[in-house]
Parts: sequence; C-alpha cells; structure tokens
Amino acid sequence: MAYGFSFLQDSKSTWHEYFLRGLFVCGFLSGLGQWVLIKSRLKRTEMWIVINILGIPLGLILGHYLYSGFISLVIPRKEVLAHEWIDIAYPFAVISVAGIVLGTLQWLVLKNKVGFAYWWIPVSVLSWNIGLYLPYVVFGSLNLGLWTDSWSISGAIFGVMLGGMVGTIGSITIGSMLTNSNRVIKLMETEESRNAS
Repeated sequence: MAYGFSFLQDSKSTWHEYFLRGLFVCGFLSGLGQWVLIKSRLKRTEMWIVINILGIPLGLILGHYLYSGFISLVIPRKEVLAHEWIDIAYPFAVISVAGIVLGTLQWLVLKNKVGFAYWWIPVSVLSWNIGLYLPYVVFGSLNLGLWTDSWSISGAIFGVMLGGMVGTIGSITIGSMLTNSNRVIKLMETEESRNAS
C-alpha cells in the first residue's frame, strides 16, 4: 500500500525517485505491520523491519539484473525485441527473485523461533506474484491499461493492490505458523513429560 501512496508525494520528482521512495516506504510499512503481529509472540524480532526496508529494494534490483543478464546470455541482442514473452515474464521473474531474497532474510529471523519456518520463503514468492498479478487482471478487465493518464493514481491503485495482497497472505501465513508452532511445542512438552515419567 505504501508503494502506491508514495506516488502522491510531489510533482517535481522523477518516476525513479517515486519508485525508490515507494520501495523503502513499502518495506517499512509492511515490515512494521508484520512485526506488530509477531512481536508479542516471538522475542528478538526487531530486525524484521530493517530486513523489510532493505530486502524489498535489494530483491527487486537483484531480480532486475539477474533477469537482464539471463536474457542477454540466452537471446542475441538484436532479437530481444522480437520476443514478446520477455516483457510479460520480466515483472514476474523480478518479483520472484525479490520474494526469494526477502523471504530468505525473514526466514533468518524465524528459523529458530517458528516451526516450519522454511515455508515462509515460497509463501513470500507466491504472495508477491499474486500481488503483482492482481493489478494486471483488474486493469486489463476494466480496459484501463496498466497506466492511465495519471500514472500517480494508477501507481497508487497498483501499490494498494500489491501491498494488500502481500500483507494479507503474509499475515495469514505468519499467524498460522505461530499457532501451529505453539501446538507443536505443547505436543513436544507433553511427549517429554510422558517420557520422563
């Protein structure tokens, strides 16, 4: 959501500045929202917000360069424009790498605290892809194109959809992990007490 709202800041910035600001704000707000959910149940999770602030831009930038490098190795430069799938696959490839990077960084916080924490990485990739796909479907079904005359409004709508989907899927997942983790701990304690008797 923050990504979308950051487009509405001022009219003198370039879209690159809007985008970068939006990524940091998105990272902060999504990290803060998730941290509020987990802080009462897990100890020492303060790095969660910093990981989000840095992980989102790092993942997207890394995704861009990995995809661009892969395409330049596979397809000769003069033929790149002839392959329409390159433009379609680009955002999903980049967002998948971002999901892997961010999910892995977040997993480092969760791994010793939550059962089945490794599931956080594929869920991160999936939530970012669903969050990216949803605006394409909505804008396409309304015949608006992704960017209307006012790209700041389109950016805000896109950001709200992306952030809302990633946040919802992430919250459901982390809530489930915390609930199931507590059940596993109780079962293990019960089993240990039985074995001790």
